Amino acid sequence: MFVRLLLVFTILVALGIAFLASMSSLTNSAAQMVTSATLMTNQCLTGFLVVVSLASGVVFGMGLGMLRHNSSQIPAPADRPRWVSGPNAHWQRLNAPAQRQLSIYHNQLPDHQQVLVVSDEEESDISLQGWGF
Repeated sequence: MFVRLLLVFTILVALGIAFLASMSSLTNSAAQMVTSATLMTNQCLTGFLVVVSLASGVVFGMGLGMLRHNSSQIPAPADRPRWVSGPNAHWQRLNAPAQRQLSIYHNQLPDHQQVLVVSDEEESDISLQGWGF
């Protein structure tokens, strides 16, 4: 009878150990599943953020390009001066009547011209002649 009782006790302890081992394995599997789900969620969110950032970059670039394109088609306001290029370059108001200008090669002297006379006794500086000194 003692042997039967010892046999039943051994069987119950073996069943308890098997039950605890299976519970431990099940818990380990659940933890690995949570870790895998977390990693997969992380990868999906990273991919989603990459797609969103690319899309926003494309939209921002297109908007900036359209602004630059549209700003080049808008005429400048009439009250601001613009640069008139050419041999007689100057600032001129937009839509202003054209002013008659002398050519760059025109050699006509004014009616009243001052003549600079330098005496030999004075110190003369030839390099400053013609500069208004």
